[in-house]
Parts: sequence; structure tokens; C-alpha cells
Amino acid sequence: MGGTIFAATAMIVLGFFQVVVGLAALANDQVFVTGPDYVYSVDISIWGWAHLGLGVIMVITGIALYGMSAWARGVGIALAVLSAVANFLFAPYFPLWSVVIIALDVFVIWALATVHSPADSAAMSDRRHHHGHSHGEGDLPMNRPVAGRESNEVRKAEKEAEVRREAEM
Repeated sequence: MGGTIFAATAMIVLGFFQVVVGLAALANDQVFVTGPDYVYSVDISIWGWAHLGLGVIMVITGIALYGMSAWARGVGIALAVLSAVANFLFAPYFPLWSVVIIALDVFVIWALATVHSPADSAAMSDRRHHHGHSHGEGDLPMNRPVAGRESNEVRKAEKEAEVRREAEM
């Protein structure tokens, strides 16, 4: 849950930053300057529209992430990737800014890719119960609380039952 809240907040902030850069590029073509040998020379107003559009969509997706929307995770990852690529190509115009935005995009991608939704947890729990055993980290004997002799006896009985099930297969 914390990863999703982080990603949602970061997406809104990144979207706002993209909108500001887009508006600056559209308002005054002379704000951003690059050397004459830049390989990806694109008119700055095209960059302005690209950043503006990307920023607006990122803000909307960030808001949807607060609602734990299923589609927003995938769209958020895709938008963060697009933002990182756009800022990589935009780096000669505004290098330090681009590096900071790319770093934040990477954090958003990580946060959205590693977070488990409640639906994921429920599906994992259902698989454990249907298969009669589990492989979850919380189910390892070393992660269970030890409360004395009863816990050891329960673990021993569970282990014997598991060995019997494996022998039957």
C-alpha cells in the first residue's frame, strides 16, 4: 500500500513538473538552448506539447492510483517509462532537470512494479488453501511465532502431514 501511495504522489508531482516544462517551452522558445550538434534536434514547441500532454496524463493516472485502480498501475509504469525516455531525449535542453526526472521515474516504476494489491494477496491466499500447502514467506517455520511446546508439536504434526501428502503424490 505504501508503494502505491508513493507512486501516486510521485506521478502527480512528476506530471506537474512535466506540465510546467511544457508550458515554459510553449510560452518562449528561447528558454531552452542546445548546441548545434544535437542528434535529436526537434523544435522546442513540439517538446512543449509532448511534456504538456504527458504531464496531464500523469496527473490523472496519479489520482487514479490513489483509488487503487487496477488499470492505473500498468498505465503508470508505461507513463513513467515514456517520461524517462522523453527526458533522456530532452537532456541537452535541460540536463540536470532531466536527470532528476529520470531518477524519479525509475522510483515510480519500481514502486508500481513491486507493490502487491489486495487482489494479489487474496489470489495468493486462495492458491495456498486450494493446493493444501503454501510457499509464502510468512508460512516458513522460522517466521512463525514460537510460543512453547505446543507450537513445536503443531509444527511437527504439520511437517508429518506434509511428508504424507508428498508421499501420496
